[in-house]
Amino acid sequence: MGEKYYGYNQQLALIIFGFFGLLLALKIIFFVLKNLPVMKIAKRMGIKHRWLSLVPIADSYIFGKVAFKGNVMPFSFLGLNIISTLISIVAQYLFFSPFFNNCGLSVSPNLPYLGLNVNIFSFLYTTLEYYGAHQIYKKLSDKAVVMTIFTVLSCGLLTPIFLFAIRNNEFRREAEQI
Repeated sequence: MGEKYYGYNQQLALIIFGFFGLLLALKIIFFVLKNLPVMKIAKRMGIKHRWLSLVPIADSYIFGKVAFKGNVMPFSFLGLNIISTLISIVAQYLFFSPFFNNCGLSVSPNLPYLGLNVNIFSFLYTTLEYYGAHQIYKKLSDKAVVMTIFTVLSCGLLTPIFLFAIRNNEFRREAEQI
């Protein structure tokens, strides 16, 4: 009877890891599709070290440099990404640790508080990323508001498509003056 239970857990773990493997593959594809146009736009803007747009976490700095003027926003965008990623990794470890603890169900009492922090930082980072995408759209297109609305409605899935579509557009004069 114990072997059936153990086999069921192996199948469940295989399904969970398969699902997360598929999500990871999609995340990598969207990462590359989003950051190649950002790298091209950064080249046109004369930003140094634009190759960092292909490095996870560091890509947020180049995205911030393309989207915002000055040095404060790119570094704050990068810092928020680092904090959000670290808290997310710890929360995922605490969430999945019971599955690797001989099927025990001991859950950390701090997990709800950590989950709240992950949600707050993820929300802040996502909001800033949507705003940054809007700033890039505004620099290169006259349909920035429409693209931003569809970016938010699609939870950011259309961002790579929009960035790819406008990567070769001429910079708008109004966006350069702001």
